[in-house]
Amino acid sequence: RLYPQCMALNEVQRGAIMSDAEGKEGEYYPSVGPVKGLATARKLAMITYKTEQSFADRWMREPAKGNLHEWDGKFQVETYLEYHGNELVRRFDANCYLYLTRAMDLHDISVGREGLVAAFEPYKNKSLLAVSVSSDLLFASWQVAELVKHAKEAGVRVTHEEIESDNGHDAF
Repeated sequence: RLYPQCMALNEVQRGAIMSDAEGKEGEYYPSVGPVKGLATARKLAMITYKTEQSFADRWMREPAKGNLHEWDGKFQVETYLEYHGNELVRRFDANCYLYLTRAMDLHDISVGREGLVAAFEPYKNKSLLAVSVSSDLLFASWQVAELVKHAKEAGVRVTHEEIESDNGHDAF
């Protein structure tokens, strides 16, 4: 299940898409739809996939183009975000993005059961490998450790491996 911070990030991404006038409340077909909003949503997502350290190691404050004292001037990190925003727009539908992020928010294996321990009970005496990344903003190691705790309480044989990395969610 997602925790509130991830849900909040998803909400901001959906807001970027839904506030784009070209979104037309999801009824934009056959036009291209809310491409600016979708690109902005992707830019925010790209920030959550990395750590501040990985951004600093890669670009720090490196200029990319134009006069940085004018609006056309860009830092490398800005052009990186623009590139990924534009790439997603080329190959992904905004409505799909809205529904995927909402499905992520709504997914919770404990719903309809009596909590997380009960959700793991069908896996009693089975093995589970839980992997986390030390710097992951979206699925923090402490969240994976919590899942491991509940699985163990249900009788699941659990191994938790934490990958040490400064690359955040993108460490996968």
